Amino acid sequence: MQREMHYGLVALAVLLAPFETLASGWVVLSPKAAGLGEIEQQTFQDLIAGELRRKSGTSALISEQVCADERCACEVGQEKGTEKAVFSALSRLGQKWIVTVTSVHSGTCEVDQSVRESILQIEDLEEVSQKVATVLVDGNSMEDATEVGTVTSKQEKPARLREGNSGPILGVLAVVPFGSLEDTFGV
Repeated sequence: MQREMHYGLVALAVLLAPFETLASGWVVLSPKAAGLGEIEQQTFQDLIAGELRRKSGTSALISEQVCADERCACEVGQEKGTEKAVFSALSRLGQKWIVTVTSVHSGTCEVDQSVRESILQIEDLEEVSQKVATVLVDGNSMEDATEVGTVTSKQEKPARLREGNSGPILGVLAVVPFGSLEDTFGV
């Protein structure tokens, strides 16, 4: 009887092994990047991990593994024992950089969130990392994640120059202090 119970417990442990509880936290994989230097790639990875730590209050490990799909990221997350794995891609399209970041649940291998943002300057990766972390932690959209101080150069509105009729202008015979020649002389 005792031997049968032992075998039953071993069988139960083997069946439940794949469903072990994962630690909370994140593993951030190295980004897949075309046309971007190694330093910039590592900086972006560090920025994402730091923002995830700050916004979620949990750990965010760094992995040198590069993944391009959910299955690979899920395996890394399981290997590291984290609840979620984050993989990203940075690619250039004309003058724009396309940034894609995806979060995968390590237990189910299902995508939690996927975010895509385009930027005009590589320096905007800092702001994008803040927005991406907010989306991944809170589950909001990118529009909801935009905070004061996290606007990329693409989102800035250009300064408007208004055509006005003020200031000194040189006329035919004299300087007209304000207005246009048409207003002053009817020309």
